Amino acid sequence: MKKKILCAVLTSVMVLGLAACGSSKTASTAASAASAVESAAADATSTVESAAADAASTVESTAADAASAAESAVADAASAVESAVEDAASAAESAVG
Repeated sequence: MKKKILCAVLTSVMVLGLAACGSSKTASTAASAASAVESAAADATSTVESAAADAASTVESTAADAASAAESAVADAASAVESAVEDAASAAESAVG
C-alpha cells in the first residue's frame, strides 16, 4: 500500500512539473525575442546597404573628379607644348632670316 501511495505522489509531482514547464508564456517570450532579432538583423542589413551605396557614390564621384583633373592637366600640357614649339619656330625663323 505504501508503494501505491508513493507512486501516486511521484506521478502527481511529475505531472505538475510538466504542466509548469509547458506554460505558453515561455513560448511568447521566445517568439518576441525571435522577432526582435529579425528586426535588428533587418535594420543592420539596411544600414550596411545604405553605407555601401554611399561609399560607391563617393568613389564614383572621386573617380570622375580625378579623370576631369587629369584631362585638364593633359590639355594644359598640350597647350604649353604647342606654345613652346611655336616660340621655338619663331626664334628659329628670326635666327635664320
